[in-house]
Amino acid sequence: MNHHGLSVISNGVSVREAASHYPFHQTTLERWIRDGLVSTLQRNPIRLDLTQLHRDIAKIRETKRNGGRNNEELAARRYGLTLDTYRRLKSLDWHPCSACRCMHPRSEFPIDRTRSSGVSGLCRAQKRDRDMRKKGIDPYAWVDKLGDET
Repeated sequence: MNHHGLSVISNGVSVREAASHYPFHQTTLERWIRDGLVSTLQRNPIRLDLTQLHRDIAKIRETKRNGGRNNEELAARRYGLTLDTYRRLKSLDWHPCSACRCMHPRSEFPIDRTRSSGVSGLCRAQKRDRDMRKKGIDPYAWVDKLGDET
């Protein structure tokens, strides 16, 4: 028995068995198989691997949540870039800063081992400004002092 309560045999489970444990109808699952959204172990009769089915369904739900767009498309749009430009910059190891909405080289980000990318979500300049504001210091007070000297 697996976590869905289905007995899994070496060649998977039937569509009916799989659909009975999910909140959607069997015809929906058959349509997803026909459209290639769900992978199968065997075509005639159709047999499904439940672990892979669970991943496929999660991917379908995420796409629906994002309005039919994948995460790269959403990120490119968020930073005002075309998908091609965004992919090119990511291949050159550039990362987006969530505060200034710009792409910077990886070296511009402090290390953060808790994140999957290994770097912070804020570039060094934005992180410094945020940390200074938390301490109650205006990070750009020196600019005002320059104006007073002239």
